[in-house]
Amino acid sequence: MIDYVAYEPTGRILRWGFCREDELPLQVHDGIPVVQGKGMTDTHYVDLSDPENPVVVERPVSTVVLSQEGGLITLTGVMSGAQIRVTGDAELEVENDDEGGTVVLSFPDKGKYLVEVEQFPQLPFAQLVTV
Repeated sequence: MIDYVAYEPTGRILRWGFCREDELPLQVHDGIPVVQGKGMTDTHYVDLSDPENPVVVERPVSTVVLSQEGGLITLTGVMSGAQIRVTGDAELEVENDDEGGTVVLSFPDKGKYLVEVEQFPQLPFAQLVTV
């Protein structure tokens, strides 16, 4: 038996399983490609840097760094296209450069807020802040 994953064109793993090696081509459904390898949807992805030889690898740690000064939260290392979620109301200001982006969050009310950043293929970033 071999392990395999099915993945999106971005390399995001949709599902995983195992089968006999000769049955690997039968695991392709709706045109979604599969590759031999062991990986989980939340901790791995398919590296497509060599499209002829896709390989299952661990997702890298997030490059996002959060700092706080008073009621302002600054996120650095935010990649273009990242999805940012904040519980509650927050105002957002974004600056981009070649090194990645900076996001400044300000909050109209004091309280606890969960700040989350998803920038695939990196692992998600999440931190609870009090302002």
